[in-house]
Amino acid sequence: MEQFQRFELEWEMAQWDRMETFNLSESGITPLTLQELIGNDDESLQKFLDIPLDYAGQRGSLALRETLSDMYSGATQENILPVSGAAEANYLVLNTFLNAGDQIVMTWPNYPQIWGIAKNLQLNIVKVNHMRDRNWALDIQMMDEVVTENTKLIAICNPDNPTGYVLTRKEREAIINAAQKVDAWILADEVYAGSEITNDTETKSLFGEYDKVITINSLSKTYAIPGLRLGWIVAPHMVTSEILKRKQYTTITTSTLSDRLAAHFLQERNRQKYWPEPGL
Repeated sequence: MEQFQRFELEWEMAQWDRMETFNLSESGITPLTLQELIGNDDESLQKFLDIPLDYAGQRGSLALRETLSDMYSGATQENILPVSGAAEANYLVLNTFLNAGDQIVMTWPNYPQIWGIAKNLQLNIVKVNHMRDRNWALDIQMMDEVVTENTKLIAICNPDNPTGYVLTRKEREAIINAAQKVDAWILADEVYAGSEITNDTETKSLFGEYDKVITINSLSKTYAIPGLRLGWIVAPHMVTSEILKRKQYTTITTSTLSDRLAAHFLQERNRQKYWPEPGL
């Protein structure tokens, strides 16, 4: 058996899971309770209690997909694929589009899961630095130099994990231009959009700015509901269909309860109620 690259960050955290008094390794915020989210809304509570605990649809419920599509300019429900957290999204995207020997360019530092998946897929990994001595600005000259005809996918994280850096318009354009010149995909991890403390507006999604952009998000960080294990992929319809083929070998569907709860909580009126504006 070939040596498997374990997810070192999660492996180390698991050694102390639920044993700590203070967890300085966690980048999310204190999770919300169902009581905080539902409050005295007896009608919604009864609706959730009446949900049959059947399988959810493999593409997720129409209600959830329509709710999520409303959050992205130019998206329809066909562009949405709910998954079991952003971690599953990353795993499925890389396994859908990349094969051993392909080149992946990723901004760095970045959430290390993608690096580990790439190692296990035997990809050629090239890192483009966020420059510490320039307040973590992205080295766009390096991006232009390392993206070649061999590059199949560029992986970014915006806002960045772990630095919190938000890409400028110039940096976003540089990434898109680099991808366009070689017809590469862009995978944009946008899990921290909405949790900014230096901006008073939520970071704009990259979806729709280039026809080969795939974005991912989840309930785990900004929305403070990691226990539902609900994430989503936003991509061209033919892409979500291809990814679904791989998902049928992993989780098949998301949790029915997670799907229905997310569809409720992410409606615009509830987002405004439960979650403050960025920067507050």
